[in-house]
Amino acid sequence: MFAQDGDDIGGGPVAPPSSTLLPIDISGLAATKVYDGTTAATLTGTLAFVPGVIAPGDEVSFAPEALENFSATFGNPNAGENIPVYMDLNTLVGLLIGVDADKYKPFLLNNEIYNGTITPKELTIDLSGITPQATREYNGNTTVYFSGELAVSGLVEGDFVSLGYSDGWLAYSDKNVGDNKSLFLDPSKFNIAGYPNYTIFRYNNHTLYRKHHSGDLRL
Repeated sequence: MFAQDGDDIGGGPVAPPSSTLLPIDISGLAATKVYDGTTAATLTGTLAFVPGVIAPGDEVSFAPEALENFSATFGNPNAGENIPVYMDLNTLVGLLIGVDADKYKPFLLNNEIYNGTITPKELTIDLSGITPQATREYNGNTTVYFSGELAVSGLVEGDFVSLGYSDGWLAYSDKNVGDNKSLFLDPSKFNIAGYPNYTIFRYNNHTLYRKHHSGDLRL
């Protein structure tokens, strides 16, 4: 008489057969985000089974939420390309579904990919602390003089950058004498050199209108 699953033999139940190791290929995954000061990574792409391991006729597939539940972290929080991304092996639990899923135990061929990209975060130039000069004499150029301090907004908490700029970042529309002249901001005159996690936001047609007689500044 042959023993059935669960029959007592020698005083104990028959142990279930060992699960077949099922290697998972993660080479088709990538992670991209804007710099936020953390190493948290969200994966995109496709998980794949290594061919030839699943027995013919067995029904095994990835759970629909497998990728979004896959926990991963960047090797470092800074902006850059080809950053290593490390997988959390604990998220393999519940990865497989199907009638025969319990016959297989998933594991990763490797626990890292090199498809990580963190792009610099855009900063906005804050003009609220400056006051352009109300009027000046003609001098043949378009430079606008101002008082006050420029600042930036959009920094990740705890970060600091030093905003630099060159003459001409704020200019009249032309060099000629006149009233109620438009003032134009030139973002190319700004820099935050040495802070690769950030970039200056490029204004599109950003124009300031200056009324000489009132001193009002409108963005």
